[in-house]
Amino acid sequence: MLDQLIALPLRLAEAGARIGFGLAESALRRGADLLDALASDDDALGGPTVEERPTPMGDRVARPPSDGAAPAVSVAPDAPPITPPSPAPPIEEPVSEEPVLAGSTADPGAEDGASAELEVEPPWPGYRRMKVSEIADRIASADAATLAVLALYERQNADRKGVRSAVDQRLDELEHERVTSS
Repeated sequence: MLDQLIALPLRLAEAGARIGFGLAESALRRGADLLDALASDDDALGGPTVEERPTPMGDRVARPPSDGAAPAVSVAPDAPPITPPSPAPPIEEPVSEEPVLAGSTADPGAEDGASAELEVEPPWPGYRRMKVSEIADRIASADAATLAVLALYERQNADRKGVRSAVDQRLDELEHERVTSS
């Protein structure tokens, strides 16, 4: 049961990512369909093709021949010759094989390694002001999902032993009910 509680945020994140990627894919498909429709409308209406469209420079720009042959290129007679750049001088310093630490900074707590951060809202309104006995009364009738949220929230915040034991006891009851009913 605890494995399922731990995996719950990961499953929720995966579902959210799937929805997001699905929406992005749908938007891209619609955009592609719109572009195709615009292109076919331009052709159907007899609009100008790329070769027929006017250029910003007007007639001063040479158009490529329509037969597909490469245009002839001419070089001005007074143009200076093109010289390749000279190669860089060789580096005279020996290269060290020893690793060098360039810098070391980290946030507090980063020495434990990377981990996911999860912020859990209280399981129900007014939870923060309730006493352990009041919470235990509500736990007695809580379902597994509520218990999961409650356990995560309590571990991140007050982490009261009485609440944890009430959650564990209710989870045991739910497990027993599940086993006996199947």
